[in-house]
Amino acid sequence: MRDAALGRRLADKLFRFIDWMLRLPEELEEQLWSEIQTFETVEHMPYVTSVERIGIRKGIQEGIQQGIQQATREGLQRQRHMLTRQVQRQFGADVAQESGPVLARIDDPQRLDDLAEAVLDSADGEAWLSALRQVADDDRA
Repeated sequence: MRDAALGRRLADKLFRFIDWMLRLPEELEEQLWSEIQTFETVEHMPYVTSVERIGIRKGIQEGIQQGIQQATREGLQRQRHMLTRQVQRQFGADVAQESGPVLARIDDPQRLDDLAEAVLDSADGEAWLSALRQVADDDRA
C-alpha cells in the first residue's frame, strides 16, 4: 500500500515536471487530459466478477427489450393519433370519436398503415368505419 502511494506521488511529480518542460498545442493538451482521465478511471475501477458481468449483460438485455417495447407502443400510439386526426379532418369529429376505441384495439403497425390509405379511399364516414371494423376484426383473429 505504501509503495503504491509512493509510486503515485512519484508519477504526479514526474508528470508535473514534464508538463513544465514541454508545452503542447491546445488540441494535444485536450487529448492528453482525456487519456489521463481514462487511465485514472481504469486504474481505480473495481474488479467486476464473472457473476456480476452476467448480471450486467442480462440487465442490459432487459433494458433493451423494455426500450423496444416502449418504442413500439409509442409508435402505435402516434399512428393511431395521426389516423384519428386524418379521420376528423376527412369525416368530422363524430366519426373520429367513434373510430378511437376501434383503433385502440389494433396493434399491428402494418394494419394501421393500411388504414391510412383507407381514410383516403373511403367515400364517406360510414365506408371508413366499415373498413376500420373489418381491419380490427381481422386483427383479432
